[in-house]
Amino acid sequence: MSGEAANSLDGHAEAPPVAFRRVTKRYPGTQEPALRELDLEVPGGEICVLVGPSGSGKTTAMRMVNRMVEITEGDIVVGDRSVKERSPAELRREMGTRARRHVEATADPGAYRARLAAAIHRLAGR
Repeated sequence: MSGEAANSLDGHAEAPPVAFRRVTKRYPGTQEPALRELDLEVPGGEICVLVGPSGSGKTTAMRMVNRMVEITEGDIVVGDRSVKERSPAELRREMGTRARRHVEATADPGAYRARLAAAIHRLAGR
């Protein structure tokens, strides 16, 4: 398969896999990287949820996939092509990301996991 998404049986394009390969992002004027050597494989068609504290690099990672933020080191491969080989406009037309800035904290981790699982199922249309 080329960099294009394959067609699934229902006629919709199947999302390609996304691979972060030792991706680092350093913003100018900062000593510590915003994201350090991220290695992550997301199989085609799967939903990936990044969860972590403020400042852990979640938004930076998402924004590098469609080149809203440029990679300092490493690479991100969508399908079989580096995002560096594609224009930001092309990447943004072909994929969607969703950032949730605030998640309600709870003293009950089980309830939080249940709400997160329900949200993922809604996103997946299940």
